[in-house]
Amino acid sequence: MRLWKRDLIGNIENGLSASVYTEVSDVEDETNGLLTYDREVLKVDAGKMRQINRQLAEAFDRAVERGKSIVK
Repeated sequence: MRLWKRDLIGNIENGLSASVYTEVSDVEDETNGLLTYDREVLKVDAGKMRQINRQLAEAFDRAVERGKSIVK
């Protein structure tokens, strides 16, 4: 969660406007997806992910209001 707050939310003010998490579920022998291989188990706290998503949206809104983002 610190990575999201430091590197994503913290850099929106510097012009960051997109990020992609490419491993939604585990594939074969990998273990770092958000979901298990069969997509039956969510491996992260859904509430924390909602909170981070809300914080990202709020930070982006603030950046747009201050003219710090080229996307409006």
